[in-house]
Amino acid sequence: MISKSVIKYIGETISDPQQLEEILESLLIPAKEYYLRVNLSKIPLETFKRELTKEYEAEILEKISYGPLENMVQFSVSSGQDLSERKKKVYCDKFAAEAVRIGADLFVPGVTKIPNSLKEEDKCSVYLDFNNNKFLIEKVRRDIESDGEMGNIELEDLPRKFRRHFHIANGIVKISTKEISQKKHGIFILNNNPKYFIPKYRDTPLYYDGYISDQNLPPNIAMAILSEKILDKKPEDIPIEQYNPVIYDTCAAPGHKTTALTEWLYFKTKKRFDCEKWFEIRAIDRSSNRLRHLENDITRLGLKNITVDPTNLADIKDTEPELLNMADFIMFDPPCSALGQRPKLFIEENEKSLRDYHKNQRRLLKIVDSLLKKNGFLMYNTCTIPKEENEGTVEYAVRKLHYELQSIGENFKRYGEPGIKYKSIQRNDQIQKLLRFYPSPNHGSGYFIALLQKLEISEGVLEI
Repeated sequence: MISKSVIKYIGETISDPQQLEEILESLLIPAKEYYLRVNLSKIPLETFKRELTKEYEAEILEKISYGPLENMVQFSVSSGQDLSERKKKVYCDKFAAEAVRIGADLFVPGVTKIPNSLKEEDKCSVYLDFNNNKFLIEKVRRDIESDGEMGNIELEDLPRKFRRHFHIANGIVKISTKEISQKKHGIFILNNNPKYFIPKYRDTPLYYDGYISDQNLPPNIAMAILSEKILDKKPEDIPIEQYNPVIYDTCAAPGHKTTALTEWLYFKTKKRFDCEKWFEIRAIDRSSNRLRHLENDITRLGLKNITVDPTNLADIKDTEPELLNMADFIMFDPPCSALGQRPKLFIEENEKSLRDYHKNQRRLLKIVDSLLKKNGFLMYNTCTIPKEENEGTVEYAVRKLHYELQSIGENFKRYGEPGIKYKSIQRNDQIQKLLRFYPSPNHGSGYFIALLQKLEISEGVLEI
């Protein structure tokens, strides 16, 4: 279920109707491969493989493979299956439902409605609470051609084909109805029969001990590209131990790319220079709450030299002027429409909110530009598909802020596709320096990568 405004927005980038339909359908289901990042700063890959065999039975191990990057492990995702409806039903919000559908347990904060008589160890079905979303109610009303307003209705009132869409898992009750009012955290439903199956990994020592993290392939590729650029720019006359470039991750929370970049730099430095070195990285984000996830991961993963900076970029010139024009490398992953992330149960945004993303990206880009030294490097990423937010923002950086696109190694380009022509970005050599990923029924998420260098002639902040 995807709103018309979202379809139109993506359609402005994807002109081929067949490809557009494939992308839209893919966004609503998981890819057939689920990726995890192995922390090679903490455990060698061969040791990790041995540890993995201790955690899973042979049936699951057969569904695990490695690659395509050195630090990636893939779990095969089972295809969708029909779930038998159980008498007792529990409802949850969209955020929880999207995780539960691919195997996560249902935690207390995601629950929206439960029966009065649930007891521990009861068997139940878990559903998305569509009554909490007007878009879903209207979509269902149109599809079943009912007249008038539906209001709040019970799941049983819907034809079975619609109930199947909202039925995401079956599980075992771990907290009774009487106890849940006293609980703010904890597992409410143990998920033993999800719509799609991924082997559980968060409740294993592999996760607790900091050997693995959630990470899709494209952002991991982006951090591998940036880490190689950082090491390639080391002056020949400076020993690696004395090479200390200034690195910022802006819009950093919840910090998955911050930790990935830290791990990559440590691993590649050890591999290339036979030196154990932690590069200093400043992770900047306005959300203190979301940065707590990064702080927890720094401890769990055993990473060093990451400074967590809860600062609003809009205020940084006043609050931290010492950071201006100081960075040699910046990672910039601004808020975007996230129309490449999957799997979604439904996607709803109105046209105005969609059009506002690229405006905000350019506003933030001008601030980020003020933090970067002349000749410094900017890694620009989004997890979305529309060209306005990708090539559009890059074209603005090139045309208005005087950046130059940098080449991406063939060893990384083979995993994605070239960019799209946009305004002054027309030449083949330009679009070949952009890296796009599209979701398909079998593979991956939507993503965009561009590496740019700030030229000496940059004139600072300009008006849009």
